[in-house]
Amino acid sequence: MQMALRIVALLTLLLGAVLALQLLGVVLVSGLVNMFHLLLGIATVILAFAALSSALRDGAWRGIGAWFAVVPLVMGLLYYTNVIRLPVWIWLHVLMGLLAIGFIEMAFARRRRLGRAPSEQL
Repeated sequence: MQMALRIVALLTLLLGAVLALQLLGVVLVSGLVNMFHLLLGIATVILAFAALSSALRDGAWRGIGAWFAVVPLVMGLLYYTNVIRLPVWIWLHVLMGLLAIGFIEMAFARRRRLGRAPSEQL
């Protein structure tokens, strides 16, 4: 489950980078890239909750790797649905996405350091 989450999060990041290049005017991409980025973002959140569900039971701070992935998803949905169209919003979305990936990796490292299986509590 950890590897699947890492792959999906990396693909989300790569498609996000392509979309950021489009905002900068470097490349022109189709709307499918945006849709796949959104779907992979949703998959990242679902996999984060599944892979780190035991950490969620230990409190908000221990489960930050799982629940923080919702933040960039909500920010992206607000932009995608034209609720917020500020250019700076996208860069905040990028920052929150990178933080979410970092928190997920921190949770995996904590689990590995404690020598526990993925299904065990942190």
